[in-house]
Amino acid sequence: MYFKYDSTTGMLFIAGEDHLNTDGLQEAEGFGLYFDDNNNDRFEPIGTDPLLREGNYWAYHFAPGATVRFREIYTNGGVNAIVDSVRDATTAFSWSAGYVTGEVAIPISFFNKNHLQVYAPSKKVGARLFMISRSSGAAVFHGSWPQTMVSVFTPSGFGDIKIPIRLLAPPKAPANVAVSKQGTFLRVTWTDPVEGLNGDTLAIPITLQLYRNGTLLREFSRGVQAWTDSNVIAQGWYEYSLRGLITVSSQRHFGPFSTPVATFAVSDPHLTMFRYDDGIPEVFYVVDFTYNDNKFGIRFTPQAYPTRVYRVKAFTNNGNSPILISIHADSAGLPGARLAGPYTATTYQQAGVDSFLLTLPANEPPTISSGDFHVVLSYLPTSPGAPGIGGDVTPPIDMRSR
Repeated sequence: MYFKYDSTTGMLFIAGEDHLNTDGLQEAEGFGLYFDDNNNDRFEPIGTDPLLREGNYWAYHFAPGATVRFREIYTNGGVNAIVDSVRDATTAFSWSAGYVTGEVAIPISFFNKNHLQVYAPSKKVGARLFMISRSSGAAVFHGSWPQTMVSVFTPSGFGDIKIPIRLLAPPKAPANVAVSKQGTFLRVTWTDPVEGLNGDTLAIPITLQLYRNGTLLREFSRGVQAWTDSNVIAQGWYEYSLRGLITVSSQRHFGPFSTPVATFAVSDPHLTMFRYDDGIPEVFYVVDFTYNDNKFGIRFTPQAYPTRVYRVKAFTNNGNSPILISIHADSAGLPGARLAGPYTATTYQQAGVDSFLLTLPANEPPTISSGDFHVVLSYLPTSPGAPGIGGDVTPPIDMRSR
């Protein structure tokens, strides 16, 4: 195989000669190209920022037209079931030399999740490369490089390809984000990013966006690094996060969000936890592994009135899957009218027991003046069997879930 790159167009060119493939050019023959973009000897885990994707390209010959496809790969060999067409990649094949030859051009940028990404300071990508022949339709792999590696899913054995290209990239997340009470206001502070996602120093102006409770609050130029939020209510919960962006050819390209920070405004409410559990989940339940508007409902009886519902916490497993949380009035022992939500709760532990903690934002915590209320956990169509919700099977059993 042969390599070159074009820093003007941002393309990596790979040419290959398969001297073992001498029986003509067949459908779905071509290249298998596996890249560890940031060359850290591993594919990234599920839940990593979606801007940062690594995996493999398949460049295939087909009679109607050659294609280039991208598949994301995760830590320990997990793969995304969705395979994307890379529309701004090109490839072509020939058999005129008496064996199969091919060329593929892959875009290099941080502006599309399907592009190859190159990071400073090393500007080397890890790669495992081979060509694909076919025998009665089955794939036969030729000329694997490097030859000594264990698996395409183990990047620690990949070889290095240096691509000394300087790329524009969206900013890294702002750092040192903090929120503090300032009388009847809240003060948010942060440190501006100085590098792009590629590790190079930012070469063009950036804009910072401040989000509050998941909604864009306002934008700032670099250098501001603080904001006083005067539009808050006492004992309301406010969560803040920031992200940066650059504008290239009138298109905005966004960096990742900072880790959220949050607090109650003015003063903290007096919170009392009440539960129907001994604090240890013995079992984990889902409603069904096939989606049919799956929901859990747990009925609660306040010990005093009025009561405001500020927080919901649950033990989970398989916690990287989101679940929707809502608060409902009671209707003859079942969830009735919705009082608040739905809100998205997610935990990102890959295995074992974890939990999510959801605090209802601003002035949305509902007041219960009499009777019971229900916490409803609604599964999503994309993950009907996860997360599992921890339950108590140690007597006494309260029989409150529906």
